[in-house]
Amino acid sequence: MSQPEVHRQVQQRQRAVQDADELRPRVIRALGRIAEDFTAALEAEPQQRVEIYLYRYAIQ
Repeated sequence: MSQPEVHRQVQQRQRAVQDADELRPRVIRALGRIAEDFTAALEAEPQQRVEIYLYRYAIQ
């Protein structure tokens, strides 16, 4: 493998790590919202569970 090819691959990996680092907080917040919604749905009456699910996940 040529040196320019190695350099290009290293840069790609560095960009991928940087992208993952930038996305991590957004993913954590999204997972937190999903957990809150499912907790609320589990505590709700059966009809409300369906409405919460449809509103938050199917419609949006």
